[in-house]
Amino acid sequence: MKLIEVSSEAGHKVGGIYTVLKTKAGELVKRFGDDYILIGFYEPHSAKVEVKLEDPGEFKGIFKSLKKKGIDCYYGRWMEGDNARIILIDAYDFMNKVDGDKQINKIKYELWKDFGIDSLWAPYDFDLNVGWGWATGMLIERLRKLWKEKMVVQFHEWMSGAALLYLKKRKVDVKSVFTTHATTLGRTLSSLDEDFIKEVFEGISKGAHIDDRVAYKYKLESKHLMEKACAANADVFTTVSEITAKECEYILERKPDKITPNGVDLSDFPSKDEEEKKRNREELNKFIYAYFSPYYLVSPEKAPILYISGRYEFRNKGIDAFINALGKLNKSLDREIFAFLFIPTSVKRPKEKVMENVLMMDNLWDKLNVFLKERRDELILKSMERVKHEEEFMEEYKFQLLKQILDGSILDSDLMRFDEVKDMHELARNLKKENDIPPLCTYELNYEDDLILNELKKVGLRNRKEDKVKVIFYPTYVKPGDGLINMEYYDVVLACDVGVFPSRYEPWGYTPIEAAALENVAITSDLSGFGCFLKERVGDTEKRGIRVLKVKDRKDEEIYEDLAEMLKDIVKGDLKALKEDAYKLAKLDSWEVMIKNYLEVYGDGWK
Repeated sequence: MKLIEVSSEAGHKVGGIYTVLKTKAGELVKRFGDDYILIGFYEPHSAKVEVKLEDPGEFKGIFKSLKKKGIDCYYGRWMEGDNARIILIDAYDFMNKVDGDKQINKIKYELWKDFGIDSLWAPYDFDLNVGWGWATGMLIERLRKLWKEKMVVQFHEWMSGAALLYLKKRKVDVKSVFTTHATTLGRTLSSLDEDFIKEVFEGISKGAHIDDRVAYKYKLESKHLMEKACAANADVFTTVSEITAKECEYILERKPDKITPNGVDLSDFPSKDEEEKKRNREELNKFIYAYFSPYYLVSPEKAPILYISGRYEFRNKGIDAFINALGKLNKSLDREIFAFLFIPTSVKRPKEKVMENVLMMDNLWDKLNVFLKERRDELILKSMERVKHEEEFMEEYKFQLLKQILDGSILDSDLMRFDEVKDMHELARNLKKENDIPPLCTYELNYEDDLILNELKKVGLRNRKEDKVKVIFYPTYVKPGDGLINMEYYDVVLACDVGVFPSRYEPWGYTPIEAAALENVAITSDLSGFGCFLKERVGDTEKRGIRVLKVKDRKDEEIYEDLAEMLKDIVKGDLKALKEDAYKLAKLDSWEVMIKNYLEVYGDGWK
């Protein structure tokens, strides 16, 4: 059997489907070898970084025939996907070819005539994916003639839908699997209406479906009708969770044949080596010191670090719940905690003073480490009592000395006889304030009136010295060379303690699994696919390393209260034990276990 997997995110990192394909590829290569091949969207930069191009071999004639039609195909190995075979398609010239009318308009007319997909007012991204999808269908049609074996083709999301419908229209002998990871209409309605999930369940119980006119109301008719046509015409229809299956039944008018939960490849995550974690935490501590020290002293080395990350979907991702829960903790906690919001949005540049302070702290930190290394033996000998654990002593001494340097009390110390200490003191004096209190956000935004910043202020999170909860809104993708934290995302997570993802709309939800795999305590919700999966597998999660927050059928204030109590219990608990338990629970979602659902689907295609 030949297995083809079609997605615009194959070899092209855009969103969560990329993660699904990348992490699953190893299991499929293990079972199918070169009989497994992906087809993706050609984007030059991604292709250069992710794909090792090779001679097309058996595909040479097919590529040549498609080239004549304006379709360029690139064959190679997807390095990020366990070296699975991959074909990338550039259909731009093909879709814009004019023969009486543009090719893309002809394709859209066929989709309207044959499948009722109204794309008269479709946005450009719809056209782009339809052009690519149609070209993909033409490629698969030619592969069908090349290969004698049975063929199963899996199509992910509406973006690949035109390929599925092309093959259906031309009665090409392949078995099609359509997998939706969410519905376009469902995601939108969930962000606007807190009772949307309730509407879904009530609608299904009455045998009702959503009116297509709702899609027109939000100008989503082209994508919605594409999804609906693909669900109706696929041999097998799947989705990632039970909760999304209900959404599909209500919105797309077909109950999925199979649930195919997403999995993780635990070998993809950075080593859990203690030294590695310690280095990552030190880097994050250093950034926190740079951020707050110009205003007042903090102790991140002694404090839990919480975070939320994901798309800027204020209600869907539960960003409002996280902020409001933190606001409640700010009034009730008796210890300091730090909370990051890694939510990308439109930014101009890092705040100048923040960037200058980060550079200054880098310099100070380096000098501090050199000083402690050179004076280590002398400092240990001068300690008042015999040191049993030298590493612990040096760690404590480091932060004690840093605080003395930062608040100026080092001036009264005999350590001022050292030139290195004087230099560090001068660096500390050059740390600059932006205002009277630390900023809430690390970057200048490209717009006014930001929802996150407004909500932080509304609940009293302003980064005042007396605030127990200190917050940092980091509105861009964290990465090496970003000028501030300068770390890989996974390394940042490895340095944190608790990942919080109280989503109201989350078909699956990779972020809590990633957090747990990186030994963070994680919070998900009963409206996420993973949350439902976990509850089904382990039952009550009240004292576990991954906890499922009840969000379904709850009022906002109830959610905020429960999340605040959950967080309070976690930060006051045994974080080390909870982190170990979180990692054990993450193993339940390993692709080694979850791949069986996909293998059953590929077999079902031929029943």
